[in-house]
Amino acid sequence: KADGTPRDLRFVAAVLWLSGPEVAMGKLSIGIVLAAISYAEQVLLAVSSCGRLFRILTEVQPSAARICRTLELRPALQDGRENLTEPFHELRFEKVGFSWPDGTRVFRDLNLCIRSGKTLAVIGPVGSGKTSLATLCARLYDVSEGRLLLNDRDICDWRVEDIRREVALVEKATALPEGTVKENIVFGRTYVNDESIQQAIRAAQLDEFLANRPEGTNTFLSSMGQSLSGGERQRMTIARALAGRPGLLILDDCTSALDYLTEANLLSEIRRLYPDMAIMLITNRIASAARAEQIAVLNGNGEMEAIGSDSELREKSRFYRCLCALQDEEKAYL
Repeated sequence: KADGTPRDLRFVAAVLWLSGPEVAMGKLSIGIVLAAISYAEQVLLAVSSCGRLFRILTEVQPSAARICRTLELRPALQDGRENLTEPFHELRFEKVGFSWPDGTRVFRDLNLCIRSGKTLAVIGPVGSGKTSLATLCARLYDVSEGRLLLNDRDICDWRVEDIRREVALVEKATALPEGTVKENIVFGRTYVNDESIQQAIRAAQLDEFLANRPEGTNTFLSSMGQSLSGGERQRMTIARALAGRPGLLILDDCTSALDYLTEANLLSEIRRLYPDMAIMLITNRIASAARAEQIAVLNGNGEMEAIGSDSELREKSRFYRCLCALQDEEKAYL
């Protein structure tokens, strides 16, 4: 049709077939037949539109029900009443146990402490609870057993907003919204100034990346950082965390896309530029963990196998020596 509406030729053929003899005998005029076709098509169009609307309503009904259930949810985490105004100096696990809501136990009787200015590395096999440990530190979940103390006080006593300001968690999965480099690093935090941004860029090894772009920190990034490599995206999220100057920086396997030299320079520069910051490094690389003052080894059975420096663990932990041997074999094979 002229207006772009599709015409059902089968319907038109049926009308012409039935009305043809009547037109031939002079009982019907051609104008009446055309009018009948036009009116019937309008009726059919309205009926088909109602059918499509009914189908759409049927499809969106489950989604609407899920939206209603989501809006009815209330956060399980209760916000604390105390303002965390003092700087970070210690995070301590005292016989901490954690289980997921379905009852799956992750670890139990975990005793661990990380202090300001120190680096703690956490290693272990897949499923040993390394990421769960990181989420507890940022209070994305509450412990199931024991106590988690932030600055010698139960972490539940502090306001969640203050905890998230002092504890920065950088995960392996990167999230870069569309915008400039500066907008991604600031990420809505009004207290982040230009000096903090430049320092974070240096620490995250983004100097060379920005030096090759005339716009500098005003370089536009596409949604999810599709124009960047995996390592550049990870360094961008690390810079975002550093710009807020947290007391505790948790790097949850977020340097996996970096080569060994870049990772080593990044960790060294973070320690140089942020000497008072506590760092929790969750990694699968023994060479990276060996730089930390202490290494916590999780065995995958819900327990901490051992804790100590690299030299101490090589002497007293058979499990740690096995991990080292496996990685040495992989390097030799490569």
